[in-house]
Amino acid sequence: MPKFTRTIAVMATAMLSACLAHATTTSGATRSVIPVKGISSSNLTSPQTSCIGNLWSCLDDPVGYPDGDTSYVYTTASSASEVIGFSSSYSQITSVMLHVVAASHNGNSGTVTMSFYNGSQLVAAGAQRTIAAGSGYTEYASGIFFTSVANLSDITMKIALTGDVKYTAAWMDITYGGSGTASPNLVQYMNGSNNGSWFGGYCVDSACTGGTHASTVSISTNVSLPSGGPYSTGTKVVTSTTGTTPGDTDSALEWVKLNQNSVNPTVPSSLASLTGDWWVYPTNESANNPRTLEFDTFFGDGSHQAMWGSHCSLNDSTSPNLVWKVNTRPGEGWIPVVDSKTGSTIPCNLTANQWHHVTWQVHLDINAGKLYYDYLTVDGTSYNIDDTTKVHDLTSNSYTRVGIQAQQDLNEPASGTASITEYVGSMAFTYWQ
Repeated sequence: MPKFTRTIAVMATAMLSACLAHATTTSGATRSVIPVKGISSSNLTSPQTSCIGNLWSCLDDPVGYPDGDTSYVYTTASSASEVIGFSSSYSQITSVMLHVVAASHNGNSGTVTMSFYNGSQLVAAGAQRTIAAGSGYTEYASGIFFTSVANLSDITMKIALTGDVKYTAAWMDITYGGSGTASPNLVQYMNGSNNGSWFGGYCVDSACTGGTHASTVSISTNVSLPSGGPYSTGTKVVTSTTGTTPGDTDSALEWVKLNQNSVNPTVPSSLASLTGDWWVYPTNESANNPRTLEFDTFFGDGSHQAMWGSHCSLNDSTSPNLVWKVNTRPGEGWIPVVDSKTGSTIPCNLTANQWHHVTWQVHLDINAGKLYYDYLTVDGTSYNIDDTTKVHDLTSNSYTRVGIQAQQDLNEPASGTASITEYVGSMAFTYWQ
């Protein structure tokens, strides 16, 4: 997919750079890529005749959809390895994360180690991962490696195994490219007028927000923000409900969109990758509120809709709480999101009366009909999303727009009024084609 960079930055794009720890990424376009060729192999075979001599072909399953035992590669000695190659037009690669879906073969244990090379030069190697005796297929991920590779075709990936192991899928997540097209943020939208290019607003009705009943919202602009954050002034959003049915949810939603009526800039006809970035400060003036705090990005090309919905589940009636969840539209609704490095759900506790910085890096594949949740970064800690919760389907929709939004979801109290105040220092997105 061709890329272009066109900057209309109304805000400093440095704000969109992720200053991360743990499994750190850079802010940029993201993509998952599967192997397209085999370089070499030793002490490996496969029961599928189509794989013999082309073992890599058993590893190019679509990301997030390992095919179980219909095609796999397994070791025939105490140690084995395979080197696979990639090919595409992606350039200016700045970080790489390696993935393999592996399992115990004949009920025995083993290990897997992933390394990547720039040509013949070893760039980085992940930690050795232990595959327990009798274990089923599990995604094993390396750390995120910073690199400087001119082109994806220069990269090869080595999978080294010991013991009795089989594997059925392998791929890389890459971050690539330079600055994308940046949006204005919520503060600048609320302080300015709609000039026909950027469209912003809010809604409280249940058809828009997904809540049970309508709530009320008050938005104040250019207010002094609590100390400790990167901005001195911003937007104050107060969401309230007078509903009195415990278990029901009332919500308010605020957005910034580039819509189909734009004259300059225009909505991109295609989109490869998108980064959403939020600085927020929630308060705690109501018991058991907020229910969830939501952070979404979205894109439509007139035929397809990608909605990357996420929320921090704080006092949700749907267990578990204090974890991040993503919206699988269409599918089973909201599900806890899993960290590919640990195999555990990603914790979330956006504590009240404190600044929080949330960044999502996501991408889509129109041809495959899929959207991908790639990296989530919260207050400097970054997570790569496991294949079991990473990939979901696009939906059909006629709208043409790209944008970002925040939402506050409240639990209705048995009596009285519930409310939550969220200060928004900034809410902005950058997209790449």
